[in-house]
Amino acid sequence: MQEAVTPPAVPAAADASPPAERVAAAPDTTRPDVAPIDPPSPQQQPATPESPAQITAAPASAEPEEERATPRPRRGQLAQGDLAPDFTLASADGATSYTLSSLRGKPVVLVFGSCTCPPFVRSTRATGALFERYGRRAHFLMVYVREAHPTDGWAVEGNRFKVAQPTTLEQRRTVAQDFVKEIGIRMPLAVDTIEGSAEQLYDPFPNRLVVIDAEGRIAHIGARGPQSTLNSAREVPAVLDGLLGPR
Repeated sequence: MQEAVTPPAVPAAADASPPAERVAAAPDTTRPDVAPIDPPSPQQQPATPESPAQITAAPASAEPEEERATPRPRRGQLAQGDLAPDFTLASADGATSYTLSSLRGKPVVLVFGSCTCPPFVRSTRATGALFERYGRRAHFLMVYVREAHPTDGWAVEGNRFKVAQPTTLEQRRTVAQDFVKEIGIRMPLAVDTIEGSAEQLYDPFPNRLVVIDAEGRIAHIGARGPQSTLNSAREVPAVLDGLLGPR
């Protein structure tokens, strides 16, 4: 009997995926729903002496990212009343570290999203208004997660921001910094790890808004979907008023 001959294995091609591009944010004149958002002028910016940026100004850990343990994906779904999973993430410039559990004592509003999710970009007006209204009595933290519609993935027409999916934490931080400058984000912003530490805990893709009470339990969590953050922004005033009580 003649033995079967196994062909030699063909070596896999090297990964030729391009590095993430810097955010290209040209105003789109063909679609009114993605019109540019002008950042507030200094005269329009009310003082927020108790803002999260001042409360959480601890230096970021110098521990190498690759040596940190990757959290296990959550099984099931978070619900109102659950203890909010803890995380520690650094700011876009890497200078500040934000630990969720350190913010107990006041309600916390978490806003998850990325610049290539058009509904999330549109929602920044509403979430920014929430920050201006409640930023003295509650903590706010925007968490920048993986891109929803990168140029090298599921790209969509008319997207105001054109950026490839970051493959390193430094690339994601660069994109997040450009997004903050272009939109005029005023609330503190942290960047999810490239492994998606916060995403694995909160399942926020493509965007999501979560409110946590002063004891660290979830008081509101938006349903999954492109319009999630915008829909939650309409519901959150009633939630925060219930948690904070009268002024």
